[in-house]
Amino acid sequence: VCSLRYNLSLDGCPAHEHDFEGRVILAEFEAFCVLTTYSPNNGATPKSFERRRLWDERMLQFVTQLKKPLVWVGDLNCAPEDIDLSDPDQFRSVIHETADGTIDPDNIGQAGCTDAERRRFRAILERGNLVDAFRELHPRTEPPPLESAEYSWRGFGGSGSRGLLRGLGMRLDHIVLTETLMPAVELVRICGAGKSKANFFGSDHCPVLVRFKEKEISALPAVVCEALRSSAPAPAAKKRQDDCRLDSFFAVKRRAQLPGAADQKRKKPEEVVISDSSDEERKTSQKIALHASLEKPRNVQASS
Repeated sequence: VCSLRYNLSLDGCPAHEHDFEGRVILAEFEAFCVLTTYSPNNGATPKSFERRRLWDERMLQFVTQLKKPLVWVGDLNCAPEDIDLSDPDQFRSVIHETADGTIDPDNIGQAGCTDAERRRFRAILERGNLVDAFRELHPRTEPPPLESAEYSWRGFGGSGSRGLLRGLGMRLDHIVLTETLMPAVELVRICGAGKSKANFFGSDHCPVLVRFKEKEISALPAVVCEALRSSAPAPAAKKRQDDCRLDSFFAVKRRAQLPGAADQKRKKPEEVVISDSSDEERKTSQKIALHASLEKPRNVQASS
């Protein structure tokens, strides 16, 4: 790893400063960069729509500034096409009304598949010369079967309208990469499947795997990106308080895992038994001390 960055700002923001949305890690290697992000959910309110719009604009700026091949992975919270939805009619018909009863036609649909999100996602890919690696290897014209391993998100269900999404699927987690890297990709796989959510490990999202061909990826030429030259690790003196708290927490956890730590925790404290004779001696010494203090003459200062 040549450098690490925790934000999308390549125009002066220190590399160690965390993005205000969090969950951004950019690792620079000699020939390419790997970016992992959580893209904010579009939500169902004008405020959340605006939050997602601003994120997409920052991503667009980032991919145009980064002059180096990129592998972008994570929960990108966008199903690019209807073939990425198990039930397009169900997902695309969700309507969000504002407090005054107005409806934004650009944001009709379940979060992740609105026209606004899809349009901005396409713009990011086009401007950044990026491709959707899974769809490149697994082209489709119709949504895959509900039980297939082609949806990375499954609805949990719940009360109200959420219950209607139980078991339904969307492809929201992606492997997006610079088009020139595509020949080096061996496979892209969505690891979970079915309404029973096999390999989802208790989450509503499952892992997505990408594997590169060792020979091709090793042969890529080194690329220098001047915008990343400031991507140095954070100085130790500027370590955040949160990091220090985490260090302390894990230090305690490590001590708890040391051999014999569990036995020490379970060991009962030794009981101290005081014999009758020693107890009697203690009481006697206390009486003597009290008697001596009472017999001491008191210094009384008379006042005129």
